[in-house]
Amino acid sequence: MQDSRPAAATRKGRALLPAFALTLVLTATSPVSGRRQRPRRQRQFAGLVQEFNAICFELQKARADLSTRDLDDTEFGDRILGLFVRADSIKSLFDISFPKARRLGPAYALEWALKHLMESLRENYEGIVEGNGYRFVTADLAFKAAEAWKGSLVMEQVPAAR
Repeated sequence: MQDSRPAAATRKGRALLPAFALTLVLTATSPVSGRRQRPRRQRQFAGLVQEFNAICFELQKARADLSTRDLDDTEFGDRILGLFVRADSIKSLFDISFPKARRLGPAYALEWALKHLMESLRENYEGIVEGNGYRFVTADLAFKAAEAWKGSLVMEQVPAAR
């Protein structure tokens, strides 16, 4: 009577080694593919940071225009809503482009900076709608937190492959 099991299964514990080797070969990445993707991810990240900085600048300008009465309450609210939509778009693009769990580094800093920026925009809007000065204080604190995280958004430079 012949044994119907595969030959590798009849050798005690030896089927694991070929399976492991095959898994290792199939999941390994070559250094060439890593070099191609890194600059693209850096460009994506740099674009998100650039848009984040633009929103921060425009928020500061809107607050200054409101204080000098160059903007009325309605215009300020409209401008804040537009900035909030832009910040939400950055957050969506960030979550799509960098979906992995982020622990430390520039992506982690951008995640928290966006969180605080959106909180600041929300507080600014609610402050103008409610006419509540306390909301502007909390908006300033959230904006300062976003600015603090912005200092960690510098990407490490990767030398170009030759």
